[in-house]
Parts: sequence; C-alpha cells; structure tokens
Amino acid sequence: TEGTELGYTVATVIEELFPQLSTPQLTRRFEELLEAIREGRTDRRTVVEEAIATIDALIEDYKSRLGEVGLRLSQALGLAEPRVKCAICGREASRCNGYTLCKNHCMALSRLMETLPLVSRRMGESREESLRRIASSRAAGAWVREVALFLLRARP
Repeated sequence: TEGTELGYTVATVIEELFPQLSTPQLTRRFEELLEAIREGRTDRRTVVEEAIATIDALIEDYKSRLGEVGLRLSQALGLAEPRVKCAICGREASRCNGYTLCKNHCMALSRLMETLPLVSRRMGESREESLRRIASSRAAGAWVREVALFLLRARP
C-alpha cells in the first residue's frame, strides 16, 4: 500500500532534521546498555539517566527547528504553499536533472534514468515504450510511475 503524504513528510522531516533519532549507532548504544543491565554491569537508573539526557538534547534541537518542522507539515497538509512547486505533485521542490521536482520525484527520476536504458534494451523497445510500460506497471512504485508519465508528457 502507498503511504500518506503526511506520513512521508513526517518521515522525511525526521530523516533530514533529526537524523540522530534513526541512526544504527543510537539503537546499538541502547541495546548495549540494556545488555549491560541484564549482565549486571550497570543499573537501570544509570541507563534511564542517559536516555533522559539523550532525549533532552534531541528535544532542545527540535525546539530550535520548530518553525521549519511546522512549515513542512503545513505544506504536507495543504495549509501552506511551497516556495517552489514540484512539476508533478506540487510539493516543495528544487532543480533536479533539468526539472523542478520534489525530493521523492527527484529520487525516482534518478533511479528511473539509471535503469531505463537497461529495461529498454532487454525488452527490445524504445525509451517511450518502456516509459509507457513502467507508467502502467503495478510493480513500479507510485513516484516512479508518476515520473514516467511526466517524462512521456514532457516530450515534444
């Protein structure tokens, strides 16, 4: 199933503005601390204090970026207009391989441009035929399908 616009935005905001929340290092550190409790090398109180200190630092960082978080979520909910709109979906965008695209469609375009020559060659079809095939394929993700349709329409 496809995710919601708000869900993607929340995930992107966390990934871009608060990457430390989802790092393997943070997960590993807390797993090590839990193991240390289990083995009796430390106590719960010490681990809880470290967790609180870590979370407090993250909250302070969050507070300093609250305006940017609010703007991005407002844009995802359609309550604020992006400064520059994606040519495909209207999300906040920037230049990407000669097009004005959001981060998601830019990533999809990059992947599509890497694989399109191979797909066309293997299927023995033109670039346009491959784009049409991809645009209608359930196997392709939504952003890739949307980029394929966009490229088909952008051709003179």
